Amino acid sequence: MRKKKGNLINLLICGAAFAVMVVVLLMDGIDNIVGAIARINPLFLLLAALCMVLYWLGEGVGLHLAAKKLDGNTQFVTSMLVTMIGQYFNCITPGASGGQPMQAYTFFKRGMPLGTAMTALLSRFIVYQFTLTVYSVIFLIIELPTLAGGEHSGMIPLILIGFAVNTAVIILLFMLAFFKKASLGLAHGVIRLLGKLHIVKNTDEKIKYVDAELDKYYDNFMYIKSQPLMIIKMLLVTAVQLLVYFSITYVIYLGFGLSGADYFEVISSQAFVLMISSFVPLPGAMGAAEGSYAAFFGSIFGKQLTIVSTFIWRFLTFYFPIIVGIIINLVMSKNGVDLNSTEDDAAYADRVKAPAKVISDEEAVISAVSTKELYIPASLDRLNEVIGFIDRVLDDGGCGIKVRTRTELVTEELFVNIAKYAYGAEGGKVHIKAGISEEPHTLTISFADTGKEFDPLAGGGPDTRALSSEHGIGGLGLFLVKKNMDDIKYERSDGMNILTVSKVL
Repeated sequence: MRKKKGNLINLLICGAAFAVMVVVLLMDGIDNIVGAIARINPLFLLLAALCMVLYWLGEGVGLHLAAKKLDGNTQFVTSMLVTMIGQYFNCITPGASGGQPMQAYTFFKRGMPLGTAMTALLSRFIVYQFTLTVYSVIFLIIELPTLAGGEHSGMIPLILIGFAVNTAVIILLFMLAFFKKASLGLAHGVIRLLGKLHIVKNTDEKIKYVDAELDKYYDNFMYIKSQPLMIIKMLLVTAVQLLVYFSITYVIYLGFGLSGADYFEVISSQAFVLMISSFVPLPGAMGAAEGSYAAFFGSIFGKQLTIVSTFIWRFLTFYFPIIVGIIINLVMSKNGVDLNSTEDDAAYADRVKAPAKVISDEEAVISAVSTKELYIPASLDRLNEVIGFIDRVLDDGGCGIKVRTRTELVTEELFVNIAKYAYGAEGGKVHIKAGISEEPHTLTISFADTGKEFDPLAGGGPDTRALSSEHGIGGLGLFLVKKNMDDIKYERSDGMNILTVSKVL
């Protein structure tokens, strides 16, 4: 309910900002507006809108390259749906903070394990940020001397701040992956400092949670690093995608019948507007986006056309995706999926919310737990019960948060695979056994189903070569099992597929 109310408030803010834009446009004078509209070629206006659609398509293709690699059964229509949901929530939430959580939720509701969804989205985010940073460096190197001696010299500090923010994000992402110990030390230091300043409470709990999240990020990054061809394809798609986005203003410029402006100057100015907007913590960087756009393009469009061109650009790049997002949101709500209230979804909440009380692996005192059993329908909507069952075994054994999060991830991947592919429309059940043996304390979990025969290890072991089968475990599933468990075995017995994983604690 709180999230739904927050999104509604953000939408109202966006609506108010649109109304302000209309008022500013009208203040320019009806005659000027009519004259400007009469000048623009409708075909170029349509082409500018098409550029925005191509930008979305590029985002969808880039995301699909990762999602398809990770889960071979992902459909392109799903990737595009997730893309547009991300565009919508990025627009209506401060600092574009709402996009990825809603995208992960949508993937999850359409049958993709949450760990797989987060890895796909992380891949996309890293590639996008890296490509944007490369473009920013190129534009700054070439255009900064011109800016320094021109009318826009006062914008340089804002551009550099935006560039620093974008660059810091990509540096942080790589630092977390390649300098794990240093990242942990820095994070611990910041949390403890905030604790001393009474900004953060329960610092020990926050540190344990950060440690677990960083472990997940590190595992995801290691998988991404193992897929260079996928990354290269995503880089190429993103380079074209951003170039199309930067070109929208040039298309509007040509639509007004103007000439003489250099194409590179226009797209670099568009990139600078994006840099300035990146550090403004308001939905869509309202105010900063329009103001910086008008400042950079005022001399290019001239006084009569600047306000109208700003309105057209802002409508296409900000309000257009909101309108499309509202339509998608309404359609999904009609089909029983409310993207504004993910906290009501128990299965999703169990996977993304940190436990109230957790212990670190160093504090854990492992004890044996007799084997517990669970018979449950092989249905995606029973995932939260499976995770809860495994958590109870881990709690009884005194396992720490690192073991918990990694075991939950493995459990989710394997159960979702059975739920999606083991049975046909008639459905079936899964028999899960879990327990912790005596010294050496070893966690063992087995999944048994009576579905069609399938040996995920037939390719020679739990590595990425055997992961794109029709059965659907996908590129990430067994990679995560291999990464987080010590052993995995498969057998076909009495008409059942039995997959057993174990980990020495």
